[in-house]
Amino acid sequence: MFENDQKFCIQCFDTLQEGICIIDQTGKIVRSNKSFEEIFGYEGDELNSQTIDILLPKEVRKLHQAHVSDFFNSAITYKKKQGREFKVIKKDGTSVFVEIGLNQLDIEGDLFVKASVTDISSRKQKELEIQELNIQLKGEVEKRTKELRKVVKELQNSNKALVNEVRRKELAEIQAKQALQKEKELHLLQTKLLSMVSHEFKTPLSGMLTSLSLIKKYTSDLDHPPLQKHIETINRLI
Repeated sequence: MFENDQKFCIQCFDTLQEGICIIDQTGKIVRSNKSFEEIFGYEGDELNSQTIDILLPKEVRKLHQAHVSDFFNSAITYKKKQGREFKVIKKDGTSVFVEIGLNQLDIEGDLFVKASVTDISSRKQKELEIQELNIQLKGEVEKRTKELRKVVKELQNSNKALVNEVRRKELAEIQAKQALQKEKELHLLQTKLLSMVSHEFKTPLSGMLTSLSLIKKYTSDLDHPPLQKHIETINRLI
């Protein structure tokens, strides 16, 4: 009966859709199921007795060894979906993103770690695409904002030019009105001056005409040539 139970457990372990591997205190893989092997591109017993470091990027292997030691010295359980996302290495050297949950197992006094692994590459790829789209969107927004600021500045400059043009026209209109007013005042002044001059000279000229008439009337010797000459000169001037 025990053997049948053991075979049943092994069969259940191997058919789990979630990738599972068991690691001992030295960091070696004691057992892994098919889902785990498929995630990393291995077959059969290729991972048995291999250290878990074979699945990690070279630059983090030494640091991970220290983490394994610390985990065995603590009783912490790391559930998945708590930010434990890692980039790991497949058999062919390509990378894949996984989410890992960790639990300690005590089997007859020996400690082991059970690692539950889920391939999240598709989700991670979508997140990266979204991040890239956000970066592009941010760049497009900054570009449009810069263009909008340029247009606003041009409009402001155009408005300033329009205001200056309106002020210039208003000033020109004021100056034209002032010039017209001055011209009217000058014309009025000229009219008054002509009227005054006409008045000032009209009376003397009238007197001269009267005097000339009297000269002609009362002077008996009008045929005297010099006198006649002066009278003609006065007539011309008048």
